[in-house]
Amino acid sequence: MERYFYNMRKTPMSFVISGTFMLAIAIAVVPANYALAVLFFLLAVGFWLFKEGIEIDFSNQRFRKVLFIWDIKTGKWYPMDDIQYASPRHVKGKKWSVNLHFSDTKFYQLFTADEDTCKTEAAKIQQELKKH
Repeated sequence: MERYFYNMRKTPMSFVISGTFMLAIAIAVVPANYALAVLFFLLAVGFWLFKEGIEIDFSNQRFRKVLFIWDIKTGKWYPMDDIQYASPRHVKGKKWSVNLHFSDTKFYQLFTADEDTCKTEAAKIQQELKKH
């Protein structure tokens, strides 16, 4: 596996509501301005398909939090030079996180999820880190 990707969460409810609002505007302006209606329709679809995740590029030793719509991803890359290991960590209640540990005290929290997901995903990342 050269790249690892984890979809952190589904489309936020505020984006679903905004997309629905954009669709309503698109329908309302169809008789007046077809081009504007198409623009609002595309914005609505974009809001509905918005996602957030983590991408780790093992071959180039870097990682980033990504925001993406369809297959267009954006996010700042960070180097993984000093990563020692990846581990799950209990946050509170039923929330757990997956962390990349750099030095003795420095770590980067990749994402939070339930315990089983965090343990599984941390194991996948750790396995890839050992290969590279």
